[in-house]
Amino acid sequence: MRMAAILLAVLWLTSATTFAQTSGSCGENATWTFDTQTQTLTISGTGKMADYDDYYQIAPWEDNKDNLSENIKTIVINQGITSIGENAFGGCTSLTSVTIPNSVTEIGWHAFFNCTSLTSITIPNSVTKIGSAAFYGCTSLTSVTIPNSVTKIGGAAFQDCTSLTSVSIPNSVTEIDVLAFCGCTSLTSITIPNSVTEIGDNAFGGCTSLTSITIPNSVTEIAMTAFVNCRSLTSVTIPNSVTKIGPGAFIHVPHIFYYGTATGSPWGAKKLNDIEWLYEDDAHTILKRYMGDGGDVTIPDNVMEIGSRAFDDCTTLTSITIPNSVTKIGYAAFYGCTSLISITIPNSVTKIGECAFEVCTSLTTVNIPNSVTEISNGTFEYCTSLTSITIPNSVTKIGSSAFYRCTSLASVTIPDGVTSISEYAFDSCQNLADIYCYANPDNLSDYGFLVNSATKFHVPAKYLQKWNEILSGNYPDKKITIVGDLKIRKQKH
Repeated sequence: MRMAAILLAVLWLTSATTFAQTSGSCGENATWTFDTQTQTLTISGTGKMADYDDYYQIAPWEDNKDNLSENIKTIVINQGITSIGENAFGGCTSLTSVTIPNSVTEIGWHAFFNCTSLTSITIPNSVTKIGSAAFYGCTSLTSVTIPNSVTKIGGAAFQDCTSLTSVSIPNSVTEIDVLAFCGCTSLTSITIPNSVTEIGDNAFGGCTSLTSITIPNSVTEIAMTAFVNCRSLTSVTIPNSVTKIGPGAFIHVPHIFYYGTATGSPWGAKKLNDIEWLYEDDAHTILKRYMGDGGDVTIPDNVMEIGSRAFDDCTTLTSITIPNSVTKIGYAAFYGCTSLISITIPNSVTKIGECAFEVCTSLTTVNIPNSVTEISNGTFEYCTSLTSITIPNSVTKIGSSAFYRCTSLASVTIPDGVTSISEYAFDSCQNLADIYCYANPDNLSDYGFLVNSATKFHVPAKYLQKWNEILSGNYPDKKITIVGDLKIRKQKH
């Protein structure tokens, strides 16, 4: 009996001290209490709550030996409190509901950061400011109504709210800041009110389900990457009021049908109704963007340069004719042209930019002319249908990941003019059966082959011993078969 009584006393003491500190101060005139039964945190008093961070001043319900923040399910903020402090409830992962009174005028930075169980929030009309990252990572939040009192939606305010399907933005809002709704992958449509003058950097970046957006006449600037990767966005009308469009504002948006008088990269100062080609210069020598419907396309004879991302994500492009006037193919010029089957690069081309044909998944053949001296980083990366490639003798350098994950590539011929093969050049080319390498190993400054163990490496007999030393030393686990069956020859320029 005595032992049982002692055990009961110990259990009672343990239970009584489960939540040792359940009240305290959280501002000059603000206090907090935590009800252990209902798991409700109540904020009372007058004036502002204190601001907190993760290093020097931590919220008392978090800086607690019991870490109450993990147990808070409900937060009630009583009338009289005027602000929700910075990082006040960040990381309260069990929080499902919040009551905010009309006395609150400001929701601070990181106030509800990563409150992953919060499904809804009612923001009262008294609130004028929603701080940066206030609801960042609230992955269960499904809808938000922003009151007429708010004038600015702070940077990353609703970033990565991946369940957010609807947002109501009032006419009082004049600015949607950087990353405000970035990564809201369930958001399907949004109406920007006539009061907004600026859409910030990456404001809606990665909203992959967004199908429609209305931009009002009040907007004068669309910042860089504002709608990057909004791949479901089928049409956008940009009014004449817009005078500046930042770099990459609509990268990976398949169809942009109209612009007003906006200037700036990536699209220029023209209305694009019925315009197929957009140029960077008045002479029409630098192609900035193809705006047509795809299919069989012939680039105009006046073009000397195919600009960066000129055909980016043109999934309807099936063939392309490049005129002899072209000397340069820019960065990612044909990135994501998944229906492009073959391409002939004319002898006039001397430079092919990085990632120029990356993710051309239907591309089976490429003719590279002797005028090209370098195959840049990632040029043919993820060209999964490419079966063979002959690299001309003019090429001296094969860049990093140049043929990375070309999973259908069966054979490659490397000429004796090559002096550098960068890392991962042929990495993950799992069906690469034969590499015919005429290059003198003594002239190579880099040996980034990384091929699979089934690859047969053909070299001239006089280089066999040297290649054995290099490949067995650098890739002892690959067990590459090296044969000296090639005759030394020099390809014609």
